[in-house]
Amino acid sequence: MQCQKYLYLNKHKPRERTPHDAATLERFREGKDFEYLFKNRFSPATDVSAALGRDVYTIGPSYTNALLDQAPEVTLFEACFISGKTLVMTDVLVKEQGAYTIYEIKNNPELKEVFLWDLSLQYYVCRTALNVPLTFNIVLNDGHDGYKIIDLTEELQANLATIEAQVQDFLQLLQQPEAPAVPMGAQCEWPYVCEFKAYCTRNV
Repeated sequence: MQCQKYLYLNKHKPRERTPHDAATLERFREGKDFEYLFKNRFSPATDVSAALGRDVYTIGPSYTNALLDQAPEVTLFEACFISGKTLVMTDVLVKEQGAYTIYEIKNNPELKEVFLWDLSLQYYVCRTALNVPLTFNIVLNDGHDGYKIIDLTEELQANLATIEAQVQDFLQLLQQPEAPAVPMGAQCEWPYVCEFKAYCTRNV
């Protein structure tokens, strides 16, 4: 969503990414700490990514489906779903009394547009793969060592058709023989500094 050229390079030239700087790595660590804080409220739970390691990207969806089929009630961390050749991993999924509730955790006090991009894609893939009603929440930092939960299900539901069309467009883009000709601009800095900015600067 930030840049179609980024999407293409991320798939076809991943080694051209600039490594994250120390400040970015620290933000990632803080995000993981906040995620851990929220996940502590769920017990017991199965962490799909931890259980499978590197195999999570190949067998994660089938493993997730097996866990959901085996128990009427289960909580999963990093549950994997795939639809339209698109894989997502949900922070927390709770199956309880036939209902599915998903929580996506963001260490930020504000509901940003980029978060809605993320959740809209996740909702589309999960909704299509599971084919059951979902409650989809975002978990934000309340600024006081706690969190606030916002139900975004209706808003994400309204985005389904748009996201489905975008996924098809992106899949076609990835089949092109060359990266799309996207001139450098504001998207190189927003909403995040692009990891391919240095590469594109060299190849203007």
